[in-house]
Amino acid sequence: DRCRALAMLDAILCPEWDHRWHGYDARWSPTEAMASMRDGSGGEYSVVFAEAGAYARGFDHESPMSPYVDDG
Repeated sequence: DRCRALAMLDAILCPEWDHRWHGYDARWSPTEAMASMRDGSGGEYSVVFAEAGAYARGFDHESPMSPYVDDG
């Protein structure tokens, strides 16, 4: 519910999709929904919600585990 709330708040405050951070697609596939975030600086995540559970993927270029942490 928090992912949906963040996406809805973003849509209200920022009607232009290109400027939003959060998104939510309840019909990402016939059986799954997807929440996502992109901060415009390379940080992003996606979470897929399915009947069997959830799958999360994320990237933060400033993370110590990132191969790009020393770039720039």
